[in-house]
Amino acid sequence: MQHLGKLNPLTSISIPNIGKIEPKGLNVVIGPNSAGKTQFLKDIHYRMLGKPRDLVVCEEISLTRKGTLPEIIAALEEAEHIRVVPGSNSNHNISCRVFEFGGSSDRWQADSNLAQLYYTRMGTSTNGRKGGKDEFLSMFGRSFIASLFLGGRLNSLNEVPSFDYEKTTPEKEIQALYLNEDAQHALTAETERTFGRSIWVDPTRGGVLCLRVGDGPALPPDADRTQPSRMTKFRTIENEGDGFKSYVAICISLLLGQRPVILIDEPELCLHPPQAHSLGKFIGRYGTSDAGTTFVATHSSHVLRGIIEETEYLDVIRLSRAGTNFSGQRIESELLRASIRKPSTKSEAILDGLFAEAVTVVEGEGDRLVYGTVWEKVSAEFKHDVHFVSVGGMGGAADPCELYARLRIPICVIVDLDIIRSPDIFKSIVSALAPGPVAEDLTKDCRKLVEEVKALGPVYDEAAVRSGLTSILSAKLDWTDETQLNQTRRTLGDLSAGLSQTSRLKKGLEEFHSYGVYSNLTAFLSKCRGAGVFLVPVGELEDWAEMLTSGGPSKKKKAEWANHIANAIRDSDPREDDIWEFIRQMARRQRNEIERLAGY
Repeated sequence: MQHLGKLNPLTSISIPNIGKIEPKGLNVVIGPNSAGKTQFLKDIHYRMLGKPRDLVVCEEISLTRKGTLPEIIAALEEAEHIRVVPGSNSNHNISCRVFEFGGSSDRWQADSNLAQLYYTRMGTSTNGRKGGKDEFLSMFGRSFIASLFLGGRLNSLNEVPSFDYEKTTPEKEIQALYLNEDAQHALTAETERTFGRSIWVDPTRGGVLCLRVGDGPALPPDADRTQPSRMTKFRTIENEGDGFKSYVAICISLLLGQRPVILIDEPELCLHPPQAHSLGKFIGRYGTSDAGTTFVATHSSHVLRGIIEETEYLDVIRLSRAGTNFSGQRIESELLRASIRKPSTKSEAILDGLFAEAVTVVEGEGDRLVYGTVWEKVSAEFKHDVHFVSVGGMGGAADPCELYARLRIPICVIVDLDIIRSPDIFKSIVSALAPGPVAEDLTKDCRKLVEEVKALGPVYDEAAVRSGLTSILSAKLDWTDETQLNQTRRTLGDLSAGLSQTSRLKKGLEEFHSYGVYSNLTAFLSKCRGAGVFLVPVGELEDWAEMLTSGGPSKKKKAEWANHIANAIRDSDPREDDIWEFIRQMARRQRNEIERLAGY
Protein backbone atom coordinates (compact mmCIF):
# COMPACT_ATOMS: atom_id res chain seq x y z
CA MET A 1 0.00 0.00 0.00
CA GLN A 2 3.03 2.31 0.35
CA HIS A 3 3.23 2.67 -3.42
CA LEU A 4 -0.54 3.07 -3.83
CA GLY A 5 -0.47 5.75 -1.15
CA LYS A 6 1.85 7.85 -3.31
CA LEU A 7 -0.58 7.56 -6.20
CA ASN A 8 -3.67 8.38 -4.11
CA PRO A 9 -5.60 11.01 -6.12
CA LEU A 10 -7.23 12.64 -3.04
CA THR A 11 -5.27 15.88 -2.72
CA SER A 12 -7.39 18.29 -0.66
CA ILE A 13 -10.85 18.88 0.77
CA SER A 14 -12.46 22.29 1.29
CA ILE A 15 -14.86 22.57 4.23
CA PRO A 16 -17.07 25.60 4.97
CA ASN A 17 -15.52 27.90 7.59
CA ILE A 18 -12.31 25.82 7.67
CA GLY A 19 -11.06 26.08 4.13
CA LYS A 20 -8.74 23.63 2.44
CA ILE A 21 -7.25 20.69 4.32
CA GLU A 22 -4.77 18.12 3.05
CA PRO A 23 -6.00 14.67 4.12
CA LYS A 24 -3.41 12.65 6.00
CA GLY A 25 -3.30 10.38 9.01
CA LEU A 26 -6.37 10.08 11.24
CA ASN A 27 -9.26 12.54 10.92
CA VAL A 28 -12.24 12.37 13.31
CA VAL A 29 -15.47 14.13 12.31
CA ILE A 30 -17.91 14.90 15.12
CA GLY A 31 -21.01 17.04 15.60
CA PRO A 32 -24.74 16.94 16.36
CA ASN A 33 -27.27 14.73 14.59
CA SER A 34 -27.91 15.81 10.98
CA ALA A 35 -24.83 18.05 11.05
CA GLY A 36 -23.48 16.39 7.90
CA LYS A 37 -21.00 13.81 9.25
CA THR A 38 -22.21 10.94 7.07
CA GLN A 39 -22.79 13.22 4.09
CA PHE A 40 -19.21 14.47 4.45
CA LEU A 41 -17.97 10.89 4.07
CA LYS A 42 -20.33 10.28 1.17
CA ASP A 43 -18.98 13.37 -0.59
CA ILE A 44 -15.53 11.76 -0.49
CA HIS A 45 -16.86 8.27 -1.30
CA TYR A 46 -18.74 9.28 -4.44
CA ARG A 47 -16.07 11.60 -5.78
CA MET A 48 -13.25 9.07 -5.35
CA LEU A 49 -15.32 6.41 -7.08
CA GLY A 50 -16.11 8.78 -9.96
CA LYS A 51 -19.86 8.68 -9.37
CA PRO A 52 -22.15 11.63 -10.16
CA ARG A 53 -22.83 13.69 -7.03
CA ASP A 54 -23.19 17.33 -6.16
CA LEU A 55 -21.28 17.92 -2.94
CA VAL A 56 -23.48 18.33 0.13
CA VAL A 57 -21.05 19.36 2.87
CA CYS A 58 -17.68 19.89 1.21
CA GLU A 59 -17.16 22.97 -0.91
CA GLU A 60 -14.64 21.21 -3.12
CA ILE A 61 -12.76 17.90 -3.27
CA SER A 62 -9.55 18.05 -5.28
CA LEU A 63 -8.63 14.80 -7.05
CA THR A 64 -5.52 14.97 -9.16
CA ARG A 65 -3.48 12.57 -11.26
CA LYS A 66 -0.45 11.30 -9.38
CA GLY A 67 2.02 9.78 -11.81
CA THR A 68 1.58 8.77 -15.42
CA LEU A 69 -0.98 6.20 -16.54
CA PRO A 70 1.74 3.53 -17.07
CA GLU A 71 2.95 4.15 -13.50
CA ILE A 72 -0.58 3.79 -12.13
CA ILE A 73 -1.23 0.61 -14.13
CA ALA A 74 2.10 -0.87 -13.08
CA ALA A 75 1.37 -0.20 -9.39
CA LEU A 76 -2.14 -1.64 -9.59
CA GLU A 77 -0.90 -4.68 -11.48
CA GLU A 78 1.81 -5.26 -8.88
CA ALA A 79 -0.85 -5.04 -6.16
CA GLU A 80 -2.91 -7.42 -8.32
CA HIS A 81 -5.84 -5.03 -8.37
CA ILE A 82 -5.90 -5.37 -12.16
CA ARG A 83 -4.77 -7.89 -14.75
CA VAL A 84 -3.09 -6.68 -17.95
CA VAL A 85 -3.06 -8.86 -21.07
CA PRO A 86 -0.84 -7.59 -23.93
CA GLY A 87 -2.70 -6.83 -27.14
CA SER A 88 -1.91 -5.70 -30.63
CA ASN A 89 -0.30 -2.33 -31.35
CA SER A 90 0.45 -1.80 -27.64
CA ASN A 91 -3.29 -1.63 -26.93
CA HIS A 92 -3.45 -3.90 -23.90
CA ASN A 93 -6.54 -5.39 -22.30
CA ILE A 94 -7.09 -4.41 -18.65
CA SER A 95 -9.50 -6.19 -16.33
CA CYS A 96 -10.43 -5.32 -12.75
CA ARG A 97 -9.71 -7.89 -10.03
CA VAL A 98 -10.89 -6.06 -6.88
CA PHE A 99 -14.33 -5.24 -5.64
CA GLU A 100 -15.59 -1.79 -4.68
CA PHE A 101 -15.48 -1.89 -0.88
CA GLY A 102 -18.72 -0.43 0.39
CA GLY A 103 -20.27 -0.30 -3.06
CA SER A 104 -20.64 -2.27 -6.27
CA SER A 105 -19.01 -5.68 -6.72
CA ASP A 106 -19.09 -5.35 -10.53
CA ARG A 107 -15.83 -5.85 -12.38
CA TRP A 108 -14.87 -3.87 -15.45
CA GLN A 109 -12.76 -4.47 -18.55
CA ALA A 110 -11.20 -1.91 -20.87
CA ASP A 111 -8.32 -1.49 -23.26
CA SER A 112 -5.35 0.73 -22.53
CA ASN A 113 -6.27 3.27 -25.23
CA LEU A 114 -9.64 3.88 -23.55
CA ALA A 115 -7.95 4.06 -20.16
CA GLN A 116 -5.57 6.71 -21.55
CA LEU A 117 -8.53 8.74 -22.83
CA TYR A 118 -10.25 8.59 -19.46
CA TYR A 119 -6.94 9.45 -17.75
CA THR A 120 -6.59 12.68 -19.74
CA ARG A 121 -10.21 13.62 -18.94
CA MET A 122 -9.91 12.97 -15.21
CA GLY A 123 -11.31 15.85 -13.16
CA THR A 124 -13.03 17.61 -16.07
CA SER A 125 -16.51 16.41 -15.04
CA THR A 126 -16.42 18.22 -11.69
CA ASN A 127 -16.49 21.92 -10.91
CA GLY A 128 -16.59 22.89 -7.26
CA ARG A 129 -19.74 21.40 -5.75
CA LYS A 130 -21.09 20.19 -9.09
CA GLY A 131 -19.97 16.73 -10.08
CA GLY A 132 -20.68 14.35 -12.96
CA LYS A 133 -19.34 10.91 -13.67
CA ASP A 134 -15.56 10.56 -13.89
CA GLU A 135 -14.86 7.54 -16.08
CA PHE A 136 -11.24 7.13 -14.95
CA LEU A 137 -12.12 7.11 -11.24
CA SER A 138 -15.13 4.87 -11.84
CA MET A 139 -12.61 2.29 -13.05
CA PHE A 140 -9.55 2.82 -10.88
CA GLY A 141 -10.89 4.73 -7.85
CA ARG A 142 -11.88 1.55 -6.03
CA SER A 143 -8.20 0.69 -5.57
CA PHE A 144 -7.72 3.77 -3.40
CA ILE A 145 -10.71 3.80 -1.02
CA ALA A 146 -12.53 1.49 1.41
CA SER A 147 -15.89 2.89 2.53
CA LEU A 148 -16.95 1.28 5.79
CA PHE A 149 -20.58 2.31 6.08
CA LEU A 150 -22.56 -0.13 8.22
CA GLY A 151 -24.02 -2.16 5.35
CA GLY A 152 -20.63 -2.55 3.69
CA ARG A 153 -19.03 -3.56 6.96
CA LEU A 154 -21.53 -6.32 7.59
CA ASN A 155 -21.41 -7.63 4.01
CA SER A 156 -17.61 -7.72 3.98
CA LEU A 157 -17.62 -10.59 6.48
CA ASN A 158 -19.72 -12.99 4.47
CA GLU A 159 -18.04 -16.25 3.47
CA VAL A 160 -15.88 -16.00 0.34
CA PRO A 161 -14.51 -18.48 -2.18
CA SER A 162 -11.24 -20.14 -1.38
CA PHE A 163 -8.33 -19.48 -3.77
CA ASP A 164 -4.99 -20.80 -4.87
CA TYR A 165 -2.71 -18.52 -2.87
CA GLU A 166 0.37 -19.75 -4.75
CA LYS A 167 -0.98 -18.62 -8.12
CA THR A 168 -3.34 -15.75 -7.30
CA THR A 169 -3.67 -12.97 -4.77
CA PRO A 170 -6.63 -12.22 -2.50
CA GLU A 171 -9.59 -10.34 -3.91
CA LYS A 172 -11.61 -10.22 -0.66
CA GLU A 173 -10.53 -9.06 2.76
CA ILE A 174 -11.11 -12.44 4.42
CA GLN A 175 -8.82 -13.95 1.79
CA ALA A 176 -6.19 -11.32 2.59
CA LEU A 177 -6.62 -11.94 6.32
CA TYR A 178 -6.03 -15.66 5.74
CA LEU A 179 -2.55 -14.87 4.41
CA ASN A 180 -1.65 -12.29 7.05
CA GLU A 181 -0.63 -14.04 10.25
CA ASP A 182 0.16 -10.82 12.14
CA ALA A 183 -3.28 -9.39 11.35
CA GLN A 184 -4.93 -12.62 12.50
CA HIS A 185 -3.10 -12.51 15.84
CA ALA A 186 -3.96 -8.82 16.37
CA LEU A 187 -7.64 -9.41 15.48
CA THR A 188 -7.97 -12.36 17.85
CA ALA A 189 -6.26 -10.43 20.65
CA GLU A 190 -8.69 -7.54 20.15
CA THR A 191 -11.88 -9.66 20.18
CA GLU A 192 -10.61 -11.60 23.19
CA ARG A 193 -9.93 -8.37 25.07
CA THR A 194 -13.17 -6.61 24.17
CA PHE A 195 -15.70 -9.43 23.83
CA GLY A 196 -14.01 -12.33 25.62
CA ARG A 197 -14.24 -14.38 22.42
CA SER A 198 -11.73 -15.65 19.88
CA ILE A 199 -12.03 -15.46 16.10
CA TRP A 200 -10.17 -17.15 13.24
CA VAL A 201 -10.32 -17.92 9.53
CA ASP A 202 -11.70 -21.39 8.85
CA PRO A 203 -10.43 -23.03 5.59
CA THR A 204 -11.85 -26.51 6.29
CA ARG A 205 -14.95 -26.17 4.11
CA GLY A 206 -13.16 -26.91 0.85
CA GLY A 207 -14.10 -24.14 -1.56
CA VAL A 208 -15.08 -21.60 1.10
CA LEU A 209 -13.29 -19.37 3.60
CA CYS A 210 -15.26 -18.08 6.56
CA LEU A 211 -14.74 -16.54 9.98
CA ARG A 212 -15.49 -18.71 13.02
CA VAL A 213 -16.17 -17.36 16.50
CA GLY A 214 -15.25 -19.17 19.72
CA ASP A 215 -17.37 -19.41 22.84
CA GLY A 216 -14.53 -18.07 24.99
CA PRO A 217 -11.26 -16.17 24.71
CA ALA A 218 -9.04 -19.16 23.86
CA LEU A 219 -8.53 -20.29 20.28
CA PRO A 220 -9.24 -23.98 19.61
CA PRO A 221 -6.05 -26.06 19.39
CA ASP A 222 -4.27 -25.97 16.02
CA ALA A 223 -5.20 -29.60 15.37
CA ASP A 224 -8.91 -28.87 15.91
CA ARG A 225 -8.83 -25.95 13.46
CA THR A 226 -7.87 -28.35 10.66
CA GLN A 227 -10.76 -30.74 11.34
CA PRO A 228 -14.08 -29.95 9.61
CA SER A 229 -16.06 -32.05 12.08
CA ARG A 230 -14.74 -29.96 14.98
CA MET A 231 -15.11 -26.62 13.24
CA THR A 232 -18.82 -27.12 12.60
CA LYS A 233 -19.37 -26.89 16.37
CA PHE A 234 -18.50 -23.18 16.21
CA ARG A 235 -20.73 -20.49 14.74
CA THR A 236 -19.72 -18.50 11.68
CA ILE A 237 -19.60 -14.75 12.07
CA GLU A 238 -22.74 -14.36 9.93
CA ASN A 239 -24.67 -15.70 12.94
CA GLU A 240 -23.27 -13.08 15.35
CA GLY A 241 -24.82 -9.73 16.28
CA ASP A 242 -24.33 -6.67 14.12
CA GLY A 243 -22.22 -4.92 16.78
CA PHE A 244 -19.64 -7.71 16.88
CA LYS A 245 -19.59 -8.01 13.08
CA SER A 246 -19.21 -4.26 12.58
CA TYR A 247 -16.38 -4.12 15.11
CA VAL A 248 -14.52 -7.00 13.44
CA ALA A 249 -14.94 -5.55 9.94
CA ILE A 250 -13.41 -2.23 11.02
CA CYS A 251 -10.52 -4.00 12.70
CA ILE A 252 -9.78 -6.14 9.63
CA SER A 253 -9.73 -3.15 7.26
CA LEU A 254 -7.40 -1.18 9.52
CA LEU A 255 -5.10 -4.14 10.11
CA LEU A 256 -4.77 -4.99 6.43
CA GLY A 257 -4.52 -1.38 5.25
CA GLN A 258 -5.04 -2.37 1.63
CA ARG A 259 -6.32 0.97 0.39
CA PRO A 260 -4.92 4.43 1.08
CA VAL A 261 -8.24 6.05 2.11
CA ILE A 262 -10.55 4.47 4.69
CA LEU A 263 -13.93 5.96 5.58
CA ILE A 264 -15.57 4.70 8.80
CA ASP A 265 -19.11 5.88 9.44
CA GLU A 266 -20.52 5.63 12.99
CA PRO A 267 -18.28 2.84 14.29
CA GLU A 268 -20.23 2.89 17.57
CA LEU A 269 -23.41 1.46 16.00
CA CYS A 270 -24.78 -1.56 17.90
CA LEU A 271 -22.01 -1.36 20.55
CA HIS A 272 -22.18 -0.83 24.30
CA PRO A 273 -20.16 2.17 25.61
CA PRO A 274 -17.17 0.10 26.85
CA GLN A 275 -16.93 -1.63 23.46
CA ALA A 276 -17.19 1.71 21.65
CA HIS A 277 -14.36 3.01 23.82
CA SER A 278 -12.22 -0.04 23.00
CA LEU A 279 -12.90 0.40 19.28
CA GLY A 280 -11.87 4.04 19.56
CA LYS A 281 -8.54 2.94 21.07
CA PHE A 282 -8.07 0.41 18.26
CA ILE A 283 -8.74 3.08 15.63
CA GLY A 284 -6.27 5.35 17.42
CA ARG A 285 -3.60 2.64 17.19
CA TYR A 286 -4.11 1.49 13.61
CA GLY A 287 -5.73 4.43 11.82
CA THR A 288 -2.76 6.80 11.82
CA SER A 289 -0.69 5.36 8.96
CA ASP A 290 1.54 7.83 7.13
CA ALA A 291 0.84 5.92 3.91
CA GLY A 292 -2.86 6.80 3.89
CA THR A 293 -5.66 8.66 5.58
CA THR A 294 -8.58 7.51 7.72
CA PHE A 295 -11.79 9.49 8.22
CA VAL A 296 -14.00 8.51 11.15
CA ALA A 297 -17.46 10.08 11.54
CA THR A 298 -18.82 9.44 15.03
CA HIS A 299 -21.54 10.56 17.39
CA SER A 300 -19.99 8.76 20.36
CA SER A 301 -18.00 10.40 23.13
CA HIS A 302 -16.74 6.90 24.02
CA VAL A 303 -15.20 6.39 20.58
CA LEU A 304 -13.74 9.89 20.67
CA ARG A 305 -12.26 9.39 24.15
CA GLY A 306 -10.69 6.09 23.09
CA ILE A 307 -9.05 7.67 20.04
CA ILE A 308 -7.73 10.63 22.01
CA GLU A 309 -6.33 8.40 24.73
CA GLU A 310 -4.46 6.27 22.20
CA THR A 311 -2.88 8.74 19.80
CA GLU A 312 -1.64 12.30 19.56
CA TYR A 313 -1.65 12.28 15.77
CA LEU A 314 -5.14 13.22 14.69
CA ASP A 315 -7.26 16.05 13.37
CA VAL A 316 -10.73 16.61 14.81
CA ILE A 317 -13.37 18.45 12.80
CA ARG A 318 -16.70 19.44 14.32
CA LEU A 319 -19.52 19.98 11.84
CA SER A 320 -22.66 21.97 12.57
CA ARG A 321 -25.65 22.98 10.52
CA ALA A 322 -28.20 25.79 10.37
CA GLY A 323 -30.87 25.20 7.75
CA THR A 324 -29.05 24.17 4.59
CA ASN A 325 -25.76 25.76 5.65
CA PHE A 326 -22.99 23.53 6.96
CA SER A 327 -20.05 24.83 8.93
CA GLY A 328 -16.87 23.22 10.19
CA GLN A 329 -14.59 23.93 13.11
CA ARG A 330 -11.13 22.43 13.38
CA ILE A 331 -10.41 21.38 16.96
CA GLU A 332 -6.95 21.35 18.46
CA SER A 333 -6.34 17.77 19.54
CA GLU A 334 -4.29 19.04 22.48
CA LEU A 335 -7.35 20.94 23.71
CA LEU A 336 -9.34 17.69 23.77
CA ARG A 337 -6.52 15.74 25.43
CA ALA A 338 -6.25 18.43 28.11
CA SER A 339 -10.01 18.28 28.66
CA ILE A 340 -10.03 14.54 29.38
CA ARG A 341 -7.19 14.98 31.87
CA LYS A 342 -8.87 17.74 33.89
CA PRO A 343 -11.22 16.58 36.67
CA SER A 344 -13.62 19.39 35.76
CA THR A 345 -14.00 18.31 32.11
CA LYS A 346 -13.11 14.62 31.98
CA SER A 347 -16.63 13.24 32.55
CA GLU A 348 -18.48 11.59 29.66
CA ALA A 349 -21.26 14.17 30.05
CA ILE A 350 -18.81 16.95 29.16
CA LEU A 351 -17.63 15.15 25.99
CA ASP A 352 -21.25 14.38 25.08
CA GLY A 353 -21.74 18.13 24.75
CA LEU A 354 -19.42 18.13 21.73
CA PHE A 355 -22.12 16.24 19.82
CA ALA A 356 -24.99 18.60 20.70
CA GLU A 357 -26.21 21.67 18.85
CA ALA A 358 -26.17 23.67 22.08
CA VAL A 359 -25.09 23.12 25.69
CA THR A 360 -26.42 24.38 29.01
CA VAL A 361 -24.20 24.14 32.08
CA VAL A 362 -25.89 23.85 35.47
CA GLU A 363 -24.62 23.45 39.00
CA GLY A 364 -25.74 19.96 40.07
CA GLU A 365 -27.67 16.87 39.09
CA GLY A 366 -30.90 18.20 40.60
CA ASP A 367 -30.64 21.29 38.40
CA ARG A 368 -29.92 19.14 35.35
CA LEU A 369 -32.95 16.95 36.04
CA VAL A 370 -35.42 19.79 36.57
CA TYR A 371 -34.23 22.17 33.86
CA GLY A 372 -33.82 19.27 31.44
CA THR A 373 -37.39 18.18 32.08
CA VAL A 374 -38.68 21.69 31.43
CA TRP A 375 -36.74 21.69 28.16
CA GLU A 376 -38.43 18.44 27.15
CA LYS A 377 -41.79 20.16 27.59
CA VAL A 378 -40.95 23.26 25.50
CA SER A 379 -38.43 21.80 23.01
CA ALA A 380 -41.14 21.30 20.37
CA GLU A 381 -41.19 25.09 20.01
CA PHE A 382 -37.57 25.05 18.82
CA LYS A 383 -35.57 23.19 16.18
CA HIS A 384 -32.32 22.55 18.00
CA ASP A 385 -31.27 20.09 20.69
CA VAL A 386 -29.77 21.07 24.04
CA HIS A 387 -27.41 18.99 26.17
CA PHE A 388 -27.51 19.78 29.91
CA VAL A 389 -24.26 19.32 31.82
CA SER A 390 -23.93 19.42 35.61
CA VAL A 391 -20.53 20.46 36.94
CA GLY A 392 -20.86 19.83 40.68
CA GLY A 393 -20.73 23.47 41.74
CA MET A 394 -20.15 26.69 39.84
CA GLY A 395 -16.51 26.67 40.85
CA GLY A 396 -16.04 23.96 38.21
CA ALA A 397 -18.01 25.65 35.44
CA ALA A 398 -15.31 27.74 33.80
CA ASP A 399 -13.30 24.89 32.23
CA PRO A 400 -16.18 23.23 30.32
CA CYS A 401 -17.48 26.67 29.35
CA GLU A 402 -14.10 27.52 27.86
CA LEU A 403 -13.97 24.19 26.04
CA TYR A 404 -17.39 24.64 24.43
CA ALA A 405 -16.83 28.32 23.64
CA ARG A 406 -13.54 27.59 21.85
CA LEU A 407 -15.36 25.00 19.75
CA ARG A 408 -18.03 27.57 18.82
CA ILE A 409 -20.77 25.53 20.48
CA PRO A 410 -23.62 27.80 21.64
CA ILE A 411 -23.55 27.65 25.43
CA CYS A 412 -25.58 29.04 28.31
CA VAL A 413 -24.97 28.78 32.05
CA ILE A 414 -27.83 28.67 34.55
CA VAL A 415 -26.71 29.79 37.97
CA ASP A 416 -28.40 30.82 41.24
CA LEU A 417 -28.76 34.54 41.85
CA ASP A 418 -26.35 34.45 44.79
CA ILE A 419 -23.42 33.88 42.38
CA ILE A 420 -23.26 37.67 42.59
CA ARG A 421 -21.68 37.38 46.04
CA SER A 422 -18.77 35.40 44.47
CA PRO A 423 -17.38 37.88 41.90
CA ASP A 424 -14.25 35.83 41.20
CA ILE A 425 -16.23 32.71 40.28
CA PHE A 426 -18.64 34.84 38.26
CA LYS A 427 -15.69 36.38 36.42
CA SER A 428 -14.22 32.99 35.53
CA ILE A 429 -17.53 31.91 33.99
CA VAL A 430 -18.36 35.05 32.05
CA SER A 431 -14.75 35.36 30.83
CA ALA A 432 -15.09 31.95 29.18
CA LEU A 433 -18.27 33.00 27.37
CA ALA A 434 -17.96 36.65 26.45
CA PRO A 435 -15.33 38.90 24.82
CA GLY A 436 -12.84 40.42 27.22
CA PRO A 437 -14.36 43.93 27.47
CA VAL A 438 -17.87 42.53 28.00
CA ALA A 439 -16.62 40.15 30.71
CA GLU A 440 -14.72 42.95 32.47
CA ASP A 441 -17.76 45.22 32.35
CA LEU A 442 -20.05 42.56 33.82
CA THR A 443 -17.54 41.70 36.53
CA LYS A 444 -17.34 45.37 37.56
CA ASP A 445 -21.15 45.48 37.74
CA CYS A 446 -21.12 42.31 39.84
CA ARG A 447 -18.65 43.72 42.37
CA LYS A 448 -20.63 46.96 42.59
CA LEU A 449 -23.91 45.10 43.16
CA VAL A 450 -22.37 43.03 45.96
CA GLU A 451 -21.56 46.20 47.83
CA GLU A 452 -25.02 47.65 47.21
CA VAL A 453 -26.66 44.48 48.52
CA LYS A 454 -24.39 44.37 51.56
CA ALA A 455 -25.32 47.97 52.34
CA LEU A 456 -28.92 46.86 52.89
CA GLY A 457 -27.83 44.77 55.86
CA PRO A 458 -28.94 41.24 56.82
CA VAL A 459 -32.46 39.98 56.33
CA TYR A 460 -32.96 39.80 60.10
CA ASP A 461 -32.55 42.85 62.27
CA GLU A 462 -31.46 42.73 65.91
CA ALA A 463 -35.01 42.36 67.21
CA ALA A 464 -35.75 39.39 64.96
CA VAL A 465 -32.56 37.62 66.01
CA ARG A 466 -33.26 38.20 69.69
CA SER A 467 -36.82 36.94 69.25
CA GLY A 468 -35.64 33.77 67.53
CA LEU A 469 -33.03 33.01 70.14
CA THR A 470 -35.46 33.75 72.98
CA SER A 471 -37.99 31.30 71.56
CA ILE A 472 -35.34 28.59 71.67
CA LEU A 473 -33.99 29.43 75.12
CA SER A 474 -37.41 29.83 76.71
CA ALA A 475 -38.51 26.34 75.70
CA LYS A 476 -37.67 23.34 77.82
CA LEU A 477 -35.28 21.33 75.72
CA ASP A 478 -35.75 17.58 75.69
CA TRP A 479 -32.53 16.08 74.34
CA THR A 480 -34.36 12.86 73.54
CA ASP A 481 -37.01 14.63 71.43
CA GLU A 482 -35.68 14.33 67.89
CA THR A 483 -38.47 16.48 66.42
CA GLN A 484 -37.70 19.33 68.78
CA LEU A 485 -33.97 19.09 68.14
CA ASN A 486 -34.48 19.17 64.38
CA GLN A 487 -36.69 22.24 64.70
CA THR A 488 -34.07 23.94 66.86
CA ARG A 489 -31.40 23.20 64.26
CA ARG A 490 -33.58 24.64 61.49
CA THR A 491 -34.28 27.81 63.47
CA LEU A 492 -30.60 28.34 64.22
CA GLY A 493 -29.71 27.62 60.60
CA ASP A 494 -32.24 30.15 59.32
CA LEU A 495 -30.97 32.75 61.75
CA SER A 496 -27.38 32.13 60.72
CA ALA A 497 -28.18 32.38 57.02
CA GLY A 498 -30.26 35.48 57.58
CA LEU A 499 -27.35 37.26 59.24
CA SER A 500 -25.30 37.09 56.05
CA GLN A 501 -25.05 40.48 54.40
CA THR A 502 -25.91 38.95 51.03
CA SER A 503 -28.60 36.51 52.21
CA ARG A 504 -31.32 38.50 50.44
CA LEU A 505 -30.03 37.15 47.13
CA LYS A 506 -31.32 33.70 48.13
CA LYS A 507 -34.84 35.12 48.17
CA GLY A 508 -34.76 36.31 44.58
CA LEU A 509 -35.09 39.53 42.66
CA GLU A 510 -38.45 40.51 44.13
CA GLU A 511 -36.88 40.71 47.61
CA PHE A 512 -35.25 43.95 46.38
CA HIS A 513 -38.35 45.46 44.76
CA SER A 514 -38.68 48.23 47.35
CA TYR A 515 -34.97 49.11 47.27
CA GLY A 516 -33.04 51.28 44.85
CA VAL A 517 -30.74 48.40 43.89
CA TYR A 518 -33.67 46.64 42.21
CA SER A 519 -33.30 48.46 38.88
CA ASN A 520 -29.55 47.80 38.83
CA LEU A 521 -30.11 44.11 39.52
CA THR A 522 -32.75 43.87 36.79
CA ALA A 523 -30.44 45.51 34.25
CA PHE A 524 -27.56 43.27 35.33
CA LEU A 525 -29.58 40.09 34.82
CA SER A 526 -30.50 41.27 31.32
CA LYS A 527 -26.87 42.01 30.43
CA CYS A 528 -25.82 38.60 31.76
CA ARG A 529 -28.38 36.85 29.56
CA GLY A 530 -26.86 38.60 26.57
CA ALA A 531 -23.53 36.97 27.46
CA GLY A 532 -25.10 33.54 28.00
CA VAL A 533 -25.23 33.61 31.82
CA PHE A 534 -28.78 33.10 33.09
CA LEU A 535 -29.13 34.08 36.74
CA VAL A 536 -32.20 32.57 38.40
CA PRO A 537 -34.46 35.55 39.11
CA VAL A 538 -36.41 33.74 41.85
CA GLY A 539 -33.15 33.06 43.72
CA GLU A 540 -32.46 29.38 43.26
CA LEU A 541 -33.85 26.23 41.65
CA GLU A 542 -36.05 25.30 44.61
CA ASP A 543 -38.06 28.53 44.34
CA TRP A 544 -39.44 27.83 40.87
CA ALA A 545 -42.91 26.44 40.11
CA GLU A 546 -44.32 26.76 43.61
CA MET A 547 -47.75 25.88 42.19
CA LEU A 548 -46.42 22.32 41.65
CA THR A 549 -44.51 21.77 44.89
CA SER A 550 -47.25 21.54 47.50
CA GLY A 551 -47.27 18.28 49.37
CA GLY A 552 -43.84 17.34 48.11
CA PRO A 553 -40.55 16.72 49.90
CA SER A 554 -38.76 19.49 51.78
CA LYS A 555 -36.66 21.78 49.61
CA LYS A 556 -33.76 20.99 51.91
CA LYS A 557 -33.80 17.43 50.54
CA LYS A 558 -32.79 18.60 47.09
CA ALA A 559 -32.53 15.22 45.34
CA GLU A 560 -35.99 14.11 46.50
CA TRP A 561 -37.45 17.54 45.78
CA ALA A 562 -35.92 17.58 42.28
CA ASN A 563 -37.40 14.17 41.43
CA HIS A 564 -40.80 15.27 42.70
CA ILE A 565 -40.87 18.55 40.78
CA ALA A 566 -39.51 16.93 37.61
CA ASN A 567 -42.37 14.41 37.66
CA ALA A 568 -44.86 17.19 38.31
CA ILE A 569 -43.51 19.21 35.38
CA ARG A 570 -43.57 16.14 33.13
CA ASP A 571 -47.23 15.52 34.01
CA SER A 572 -48.36 19.12 33.49
CA ASP A 573 -48.79 21.35 30.46
CA PRO A 574 -46.10 23.97 29.83
CA ARG A 575 -46.96 27.48 31.01
CA GLU A 576 -46.14 30.88 29.60
CA ASP A 577 -44.35 32.08 32.73
CA ASP A 578 -42.14 30.92 35.59
CA ILE A 579 -39.50 28.25 34.87
CA TRP A 580 -40.96 27.43 31.45
CA GLU A 581 -40.45 30.97 30.13
CA PHE A 582 -36.99 31.06 31.72
CA ILE A 583 -35.93 28.02 29.69
CA ARG A 584 -37.51 29.50 26.57
CA GLN A 585 -35.36 32.60 27.00
CA MET A 586 -32.30 30.38 27.25
CA ALA A 587 -33.31 28.45 24.11
CA ARG A 588 -33.95 31.64 22.13
CA ARG A 589 -30.48 32.85 22.95
CA GLN A 590 -28.96 29.53 21.85
CA ARG A 591 -31.02 29.52 18.66
CA ASN A 592 -29.76 33.00 17.79
CA GLU A 593 -26.18 31.90 18.47
CA ILE A 594 -26.58 28.84 16.22
CA GLU A 595 -27.78 31.10 13.40
CA ARG A 596 -25.02 33.64 14.03
CA LEU A 597 -22.25 31.05 14.07
CA ALA A 598 -23.63 29.41 10.92
CA GLY A 599 -23.26 32.70 9.07
CA TYR A 600 -19.52 32.14 8.77
